[in-house]
Amino acid sequence: MSAITIENDLVHYEVLGRGRPVILIHGWLGSWRYWIPAMRQLSMKYRTYALDLWGFGDSGKDARRYDFASQVMLLDQFMDKMGIAKAALVGHGLGASVVAHYAVEHPDHVPRLMAVCPPLFRMAPTTRPLTANPLPAGQLPAPGGDSLNAMAEMPTQRLPELDAIHTEAKTLPMRTEEMKARIRAALERRVHEEIEQAENSGDLLTSPLSVTGGRETATLPKPPLKDITGEPPKSPREAAAQPPDKPAVDVAGAQTRLTPPKITPPLPPSLPDIPVMPKADLAAGKSKGEVQRANPLKNHLKIYDPMALLEQHVPAGDDLEKLRTEVSKTDKAALQMSIESFDHVDTLRDLQALTIPVIAMFGAGDTFLPPPNNEMAADLKGERRTLHIIRLDSIHHFPMLEDIATFNRLVLDFLEAPDVTKVVPKKTWERRVR
Repeated sequence: MSAITIENDLVHYEVLGRGRPVILIHGWLGSWRYWIPAMRQLSMKYRTYALDLWGFGDSGKDARRYDFASQVMLLDQFMDKMGIAKAALVGHGLGASVVAHYAVEHPDHVPRLMAVCPPLFRMAPTTRPLTANPLPAGQLPAPGGDSLNAMAEMPTQRLPELDAIHTEAKTLPMRTEEMKARIRAALERRVHEEIEQAENSGDLLTSPLSVTGGRETATLPKPPLKDITGEPPKSPREAAAQPPDKPAVDVAGAQTRLTPPKITPPLPPSLPDIPVMPKADLAAGKSKGEVQRANPLKNHLKIYDPMALLEQHVPAGDDLEKLRTEVSKTDKAALQMSIESFDHVDTLRDLQALTIPVIAMFGAGDTFLPPPNNEMAADLKGERRTLHIIRLDSIHHFPMLEDIATFNRLVLDFLEAPDVTKVVPKKTWERRVR
């Protein structure tokens, strides 16, 4: 048994062969051991590593490292400790998500990648705050419709008077009659308070100023036309209340120093005239672009007992017996915490983001992590020639055990083929005899 120390804890791994490095990462139901048949075949041409993730097999059982991000970091630290600059990655189940996310974060370290039975679900999109409505009220998408697509198609338009709004103002960048009335009232209160203060100090300015507010005009004593810095006010809010950190100055050389009162006009309540952007419907129906709940993997599996999941999703037979011993080593907390941390993991998007050669392999009979339907498979592949999807009939969750020869041939072809889309399943290696 081989092991290295990472973060003051042991990480178990095994290695066979010489050549370019290939790293195999196991899934939720098992450990490095079910890679043994593949390692024996690959070791003829490659230096093949298989390691146990935190909480699985013979690696450390520290619950602080059971979340998904820590498993990705483990792969990064393992490659660094072993001096592996680049390696082809093959991941199964949880391992498929780990290697896909690692390849997105470190694309220069992964020349190609195979994801075996990865957990693919449609997750909620990354949200961005909506600060203004770019469409008139009459053109808003109807609530309950395809809101996500409608928002994506909205044209970018400049809001009226947007350039005239002070960048530090906390009001909405649209004016209404109610807002104007409140600003006028604030200005009038400001002027009256300055008059009373000036009368009490004997420095009343007598020049009249007409303050016009729509239809009515009131003649009031003239306030200063410039603020205390000598600059004209930049906005009605600044005219109503000067910044409190401005120093007091002499007025016309007088000994009395006037400090403007710190008055901030109240913000207007909700403005009914401003259209409101409808909320995006993140629970769309069973159609293209369907969005699942925050953690669809958790909702799908429902239980966290590794032995119970093994009995439920692996048919009885030799493979089940081989897996029992290794699955019994799994810390239940590692299974639970890794699954619960998947509310922020989107393996579908990670695979879509990769530009390296990728093969996604699925068992048609897999109930633990069901294969994608035709629509999701088409979204995964897109127009790329670097991603290939292989669906294995009569295979469940462990193709490396259920059909050893076919799986090993696929992995070898994947590692060597210039065009991964040409890789197809072959039942046996037939030797032609003339």
